[in-house]
Amino acid sequence: MSDREMFPEEFPPLPLDEIDLAPTVGTRREERTYETLVLTAFSAALTVLIAKIAAVLLIGNFLGATITIQFFLGFLPYFGIIADPSTFTTIVTFSTIAMITASLVLLVRPVLQAGWDRQAIWGRGVGLAIAAETFFLEALRHWIWPEVLRWDWAWLAGFELVLGLVLLVTALKQSETGTDNVLSARSAHVDTTEEIR
Repeated sequence: MSDREMFPEEFPPLPLDEIDLAPTVGTRREERTYETLVLTAFSAALTVLIAKIAAVLLIGNFLGATITIQFFLGFLPYFGIIADPSTFTTIVTFSTIAMITASLVLLVRPVLQAGWDRQAIWGRGVGLAIAAETFFLEALRHWIWPEVLRWDWAWLAGFELVLGLVLLVTALKQSETGTDNVLSARSAHVDTTEEIR
């Protein structure tokens, strides 16, 4: 058999109009990526942590407490507060209130702007969860070792946590069902495929 017989000069045209790309797109329908959730949660956690540290340093400095950097197990740094019990409880209470307030600020925008990505809302909710955990741990410490929280102000932290929960639920209800980057990327991919056809 000669090369001319194996490779004819003219190949029959390929029926490109009949090629169905939908199965390829459909196989990715179930794939999900949580990149938005992870990035937003990391950002929210960092925000409330910075708010807590900044409040400890500012309030401690204002009240004349001595703030030291100490190391747990010789390598994990943390702030040590040298102050009388009244000053210490004031620092802990108001820094926790500042932390919860920062988590509330993160949830205000999704409430004011409808249609937010649900993953972004849940990610911002992580900041509220971390602030709530901090408050409950400090309340537990106060129950075991008194003089950790000032309960004449600590009720405000509890009120803010309830308000944050209301904001989170409201933001989730206002977001469109199923809105996330994966769904919008998939629909854009399907639209592009349709245009190519």
